[in-house]
Parts: sequence; C-alpha cells; structure tokens
Amino acid sequence: MAVVFCAPNDILSFATPSQATAPFTNMLRDEPARVWRSPGTTAYLTMQVSGTWDTLALVDNNLPASATIRLRAGPSVQSVDGATAPLDVTFPAWTGTAPLNRATSFHLLNVPVSHPFVRIDISSSGNPDGFIQASRLVIGKRVETKGVNIGAERQHTDGSIVSEGAGYTTIQEYRRRLQWKVNIGPITATAYYNDWDRFLYRVGKSRGFLFVEDTTAPYVQSETAFVRCQAEAKSVNVSSDYAKLEMSLLQV
Repeated sequence: MAVVFCAPNDILSFATPSQATAPFTNMLRDEPARVWRSPGTTAYLTMQVSGTWDTLALVDNNLPASATIRLRAGPSVQSVDGATAPLDVTFPAWTGTAPLNRATSFHLLNVPVSHPFVRIDISSSGNPDGFIQASRLVIGKRVETKGVNIGAERQHTDGSIVSEGAGYTTIQEYRRRLQWKVNIGPITATAYYNDWDRFLYRVGKSRGFLFVEDTTAPYVQSETAFVRCQAEAKSVNVSSDYAKLEMSLLQV
C-alpha cells in the first residue's frame, strides 16, 4: 500500500496526432472540460520533458481495461522512436474494479529517470468511442508514503445550486467531484524538507496534481484523481524530528 502525490513536470515540446477541436495542449491545462482526442483508436504522443521523473498518468481517459500503453524514454527523439530506448515498458490501461467515472492510467517506475524524450503509444482497438481521450497528462517525480492516517474523510461534493421556496424547487446542475481530508505522517524532517516541502511549495492551492489514495487497492480507479489543495496544506510537529501533514483535496 502506498499513497502517491505527483505534480506534472513541464512539457517543453511535443508532436502527436490530434483532432482539430481537441489538441494535445489541452492535456497540459488543469481544466477537465478541455480534452485531447486522437484521430483513431491507436495513437502516439512524443514529447520533451523537463527534469527528473518516475511517474506517468493519463487522467480521466476513455480507455477500456483491455487497452495497452507502451512507454519509451531516452536521450533523443530517434531513441524513443526505435526499439533501443533505455526505458521501454508496456502495461495495461488499468486493472481491478471498473472506475467510478473515467479511468486514470498510471505507471510508477521503480527508480527516477532523467530521460528528456518520451514516447507513449496507446492501443485501444475496438474502443466504442472511435477515438482515445484524456483530460490531463502527468509526467513527474512523485512524493510517496505508506498511506493516509486512520480517520481520513472522503466525500462526494455536488456543485449544483438548489433553490427552494413555497411550492417550488429549482436546480442548476453542475459537476459532482470527490473531496478528501487527510492526515499524513509522521514524516521525518529529512523527508519533509527533501520531498514534501518542495512539493507543497510548488503546487500551493492553485496547481493540480495526481493523487493516488492507495496504489494496491482493487478500487484504485475510483480513488485516484487529479486534485488541488482546497486550502493551504499545514504541517504539525508531533516531536522534535517528526511532523504530520493536514491536507484538504478537491478533484479538479
């Protein structure tokens, strides 16, 4: 069991087939209504990524469990287009219980890499939509711990506006989203300042990031989301060398 937090690294350049009304750049924005769509049921994405990374995710996609994703990474475009990429791994779009809504495909590398060029090949033959779709691409270096503490809260937040009066009810329907209130820790001072402090400074409450509540759960597809901190995360010292984090997360 592990809980994963991962902020996206910057994508410096890219080349990938897209539908005209749903370009690849939509996957670089924290706006779930803007999506990337491929022209057909197979697709590739080639890009240059900044920094070190160990996590890949395609958030809120329409891939069935039978779809496969091949990830290649290397020092040049030529290396990832061929069969000699230093990193070359193929994995299923997802496993376990079907997602609550759309799937989030993710893969966690055992060790971080700094390969700047990445190619993702997706095969989704027979997809009834006739195309591949995703709302956010995440390639970044994760912060990981063993799990959230007992007492974590998870709820469905409905943004709809319900107005009631004498003899009437009106509803303006908006999205329903997942929300969490979690405590994490104790975290050592070394882990806090090397990993958590940097991550929290980077995302604040304005930038989205991947949140995987439990990487080994059979319901991981319904638990995983792209989220923001709804309020500033807070650390509380529980001893001279240990702290715990209090976080309120809302699905983007």
